[in-house]
Order: sequence, then C-alpha cells, then structure tokens
Amino acid sequence: MDDMTEDELFQCTCFMRLAMVELLELVRDDLEQPTSGRHHAVPADTQLLAALQFFSSGSFQWMVGRSCGLSQPSVSLAVEVAPHYITFPTDQQSLSLINNKLSFHSVARFPNVVGAIDCTHIAIMHSVVTARLIDWINIAWYVVSKTCDVQRSLSVMNL
Repeated sequence: MDDMTEDELFQCTCFMRLAMVELLELVRDDLEQPTSGRHHAVPADTQLLAALQFFSSGSFQWMVGRSCGLSQPSVSLAVEVAPHYITFPTDQQSLSLINNKLSFHSVARFPNVVGAIDCTHIAIMHSVVTARLIDWINIAWYVVSKTCDVQRSLSVMNL
C-alpha cells in the first residue's frame, strides 16, 4: 500500500489513502496472523488491499490474487473478515430503498437512483392592485415539487 500512488490506491479500492489507513487500524487485529517457522503471514495491509479490490471490482478471487501477488485461498481468507464489519440492511425501509435502486437500474441502467424529482413554478394571476403588492414582496407563484418512484407513483408536495 505504501508503494502505491493516491490515484492507484483509489482506482484499485475506491478508497482514499487516509480512509485506508483508518480501515487498516480498525481491522488489523483480525487480519494479522501469527507466523510459524514454515511460512510468512501475509501483511495486514496487503490483505486489506486484496479484500477491498475484490469488493470494488466484482472480479474473481484468483484474479485479485494475481494482481496482489497472493493465492486465491489467501484472498479468500482476507475476504472472510468482511462479515464482521459489513452488514446489509434488514429493516423494511432499507430493503424498500434497495428495491427502488435495483428497479431504477433495471429500467434505465442508472446506478443508485431511488426516485425522480421535478419542480415547477406556477404563476399567480392577480388584479393590477394586488400585482403591485406581490411584485414588491416578490411572491407571485406557487412552487410545486413532485417525486416519482419507478412504478411511476407520483406524490405532489408544497402546493
């Protein structure tokens, strides 16, 4: 990790160096393994780099291992630590949000979209007397905001 530039590190893991250092301190105890006389343990920073590269690329463990100089079983061991730190949402609201993201992605191939928002200003027509007052305080329209989910359920706000 020390021999990589900031750009290389971000391209490989989708994390900046400072975040990587903080993550490493958080997981170091779980990643470090005692060494015996027969082998050398893989350094914790290399394991973290391999695991994050695996998660960010969606590639196979053996491909990530090739780029990090590790075997597939070594990458697998590094990835096994993740469930202690990564959890997926289980409550209904979070699952609904994930379903919205997946639905929008299936329709238009936009990643991480949870809804569509639009806004319009509707002019208010007044008599000449009230028009001068409205121009003076600068409120001559209604703002209408609309949101829409992937099933095209429309909700109108701020009328």
